[in-house]
Amino acid sequence: MIIVSIARGHNSSTTLMVDGEIIFYLEEERLTRSKYDGAPLAGLIKVFDYVDYIDHLVVCHTAPDNPILDWTGECVYDGLIRKLARGRFDYQTHNVALMHHELHAACGYFNSGFDTAACVIADGAGSFLSLNQEADWVKNTLCKFIEKPVFEFETIFHVSDAGDFDTVYKHLGSSEAIGFNNPSPGFYVTEHPGFTKTYEAITQFCGFPAIEAGKLMGLAPYGKPNKDLPRFIDDNNHWIDRQVILPTYPNAAQLNFQKYDIIREDFDEWTGDGSYTDIQKDLAYAVQEQTSEGMCTLIQKAHEKTGETNIVICGGYGLNCVANYKYAKRFPDLNIYCEPVSHDGGTSIGGAKKLYYELEKKHPPKQSLIYYGPQYNPSSYEDTIKDLDTTDTSYDDIAKLIRDGNIVTIFQGRSEGGPRALGNRSILFDPTIKNGKDLVNEVKH
Repeated sequence: MIIVSIARGHNSSTTLMVDGEIIFYLEEERLTRSKYDGAPLAGLIKVFDYVDYIDHLVVCHTAPDNPILDWTGECVYDGLIRKLARGRFDYQTHNVALMHHELHAACGYFNSGFDTAACVIADGAGSFLSLNQEADWVKNTLCKFIEKPVFEFETIFHVSDAGDFDTVYKHLGSSEAIGFNNPSPGFYVTEHPGFTKTYEAITQFCGFPAIEAGKLMGLAPYGKPNKDLPRFIDDNNHWIDRQVILPTYPNAAQLNFQKYDIIREDFDEWTGDGSYTDIQKDLAYAVQEQTSEGMCTLIQKAHEKTGETNIVICGGYGLNCVANYKYAKRFPDLNIYCEPVSHDGGTSIGGAKKLYYELEKKHPPKQSLIYYGPQYNPSSYEDTIKDLDTTDTSYDDIAKLIRDGNIVTIFQGRSEGGPRALGNRSILFDPTIKNGKDLVNEVKH
């Protein structure tokens, strides 16, 4: 059985699974060289370098509407496969739009090797959900006034060895939410931003794109505790203060800096020339510390609600490796698995594995690596380098080159999945050199 699963959106990706085994996985941007490229058309085409037909196509996203082709009116992805197939095979399409957090959980759970687990998912918005206006739990609460979509912030699933994903906690946000609503056990529809949105707000305030929160994580260690700054999270490390962080839907959020003299005055003086003020550094420190404490609260809740000692972390916040290290130290008695492909690209893996389990009634094999991209034969680049001055080298030579301020690249094996360079497609440079990022970017771009 051959399953192709794609994730649409800013981390678009393609997964190819043959009889339960991942054969190919790659983000679209790796093929097109366009950062955050959506619509994984190049990935779908690439699949047919590995197989001649498919049985199932899984289309994963956060909203149900797929783009359509002119004239035929069919889904773009179905249309592309039809054109590539030219009548040679039939397949079945599965559109999975309203289970974004469950796809994150499936990616992490099936990769963890756990029989049962509690999955803690946190990201910026998740699926765009509509409340059932006829449900009693909507009619009898202020949720009855919410007509626009609500968005997933944090979810806890209890996953059984039968592969059932039981939602035991979910925090939903909405631009129309009034205060705090707990319409049914474990479900909360609130005006409070999620942890990831809060991180995005400070990321933007410090001059980075909201989607590049990893840069703020790098800035955080330069900050320090500052009691003059407003606190983002309540004293129970659970709910974010709506007066401090203003969520925007579906993407990002804003720091309400005009309300606080210390931040507003600092912002007015910031030149935006690539340097960062002490206040920005302290805000980065604070949001790293406080949102990771909020995640610790969720992990404790997951353990208490499910009784599980196996905990899976996934979703965009799961890429916060500083926070992941904190969990390991905070909860030594829990078995914590942090999914390496936690961003939205990983939902295509989750979609493939979940469908495989539903059809075959057995767990797909556990992955042992994330190197599933293309591998190039030396003959494909020998002509490019034949006129260069090349020599065999050693690890000691490489270390000396880096120490002396040189850029070193690694190109070997199959390319890696996920947003980090993990050794097969890497650019190495001395991180103590202040303008190192600019120098490396000259090589990259």
